[in-house]
Amino acid sequence: MKYKRIMLFTDCKIVKGFKRSAIYDLGRNEFKFIPNSLADILVEFNRKTIQELLSAFSEEDQKIIKEYLDFFIENEYLQFCDSDELELFPELDLAYLNSGEINNAVISLSPITIKKLDETVAQLIDLGCKYLEVRNNYPMSISELSDCFNVFNNSPIKSINLITIYNTDYNIASIENFIEKNKRVVSTIVYNSTFNTFLEMKSIKFTKKGLNHLLLQKPSPKSFNINIRLYCESLNYNNYYNNKICIDEFGNCKNSIDNEKSFGNINDISLTDVLNVDNFKALWYIKKDDVQTCKDCEFRYMCVDTREPSRLNKNEWSFKSECNYNPYIGKWINEQDYISVKEFKEMNFVATN
Repeated sequence: MKYKRIMLFTDCKIVKGFKRSAIYDLGRNEFKFIPNSLADILVEFNRKTIQELLSAFSEEDQKIIKEYLDFFIENEYLQFCDSDELELFPELDLAYLNSGEINNAVISLSPITIKKLDETVAQLIDLGCKYLEVRNNYPMSISELSDCFNVFNNSPIKSINLITIYNTDYNIASIENFIEKNKRVVSTIVYNSTFNTFLEMKSIKFTKKGLNHLLLQKPSPKSFNINIRLYCESLNYNNYYNNKICIDEFGNCKNSIDNEKSFGNINDISLTDVLNVDNFKALWYIKKDDVQTCKDCEFRYMCVDTREPSRLNKNEWSFKSECNYNPYIGKWINEQDYISVKEFKEMNFVATN
C-alpha cells in the first residue's frame, strides 16, 4: 500500500486563498474548504507515493495526514493507484474556447433600441451570441413585450433572462403565459412591483425593489457557480466581461450597461465594428488573478463580479469599491469580527512597521 500513488481526481481543483483554500468539485458542482497547509500538501504530493508523503512528516503529523487522506477518499476527491495507472487519468484541458466572437449580450429596451431590434439581434446571431439578457426600463404591456420578443422566434439564441419594470397587466398568470409562448426565457424579474413573490420552479420573481438594487449587488455565496466552463473561463479571462457586448437604452454599445465608456451607437456603427474599436476587448482579459484582493480569494473562480476593474499599475488592477467578503480573515460583512480589507491592511501595515 505504501507504494500506491495518491491521485487527486482531475475534476477536483484546489484553489488557494490567503486564509484558507477550497477544493472545487467540478463534477458535482460543489466545494469544500480545506486548510492552506493541506492544500500545499496535496499539490506537492499529488501523484506521488504514500510513502513519499508520510516520510516527509513526523510520526505525530502522519496521524493527521492519514485522517486528511481518509476525508478525501470518503468525499471521492482522490484515490490510490499504481504507477502504471496514472496515464489512465490525464490532466484536464483547461483552455477556454468559445464558438463565436460574442457569447452573451445585454439589450436595454427603449423606443430607440426597439426600432433597431431586428437588426441588432441579427448582428448578435451572426457574431455567435447564445445567451441574452433583456432589460426593460419602460412601462410596457405584456402584448407590447411579446411583440418585441417575436424577433427571437426560430433564432439560435439558447436562453434569455428578462428583467422588466412592473406594469399594471403584469401578474403571475400573465407572466407565466408570456413564458409559455417564449420558451427561451429562462428567468424573469419584475421590479418596482406592487407585491413580492418568487416562483422558484419557473424562476419568476416580482419584487418591490428598484432596478439599481437588483443589479448593483456585490458578490455573495448565493451568486457563486461551480462548473468546469466557468472555472476555465475564470482562469483565462474576466468571467463577467469576456465575450460580452451591452446596448443601453440610448443605443450605446458598452462592456456593461453600468459602465460610462461607450464604443459607439447602434445607429452609427455595426456590432462587428464595435468589437474592433480600440480597447473594447481590454476588460475581457483582466482575470481575477490580475485583480488586487481577488487574487488572494479562494472563491475567485466561482465568483462572477460585475464591478469594473481599474488599473493600479502595468500588471495589476483593483476595484474602487470593496467586496462584501474579506479573504484575509475569511469572513463576510455580516459575520462577527468582520473588518474591511482596508482596515485589515492598515492594521497589518502597523503591525509590521
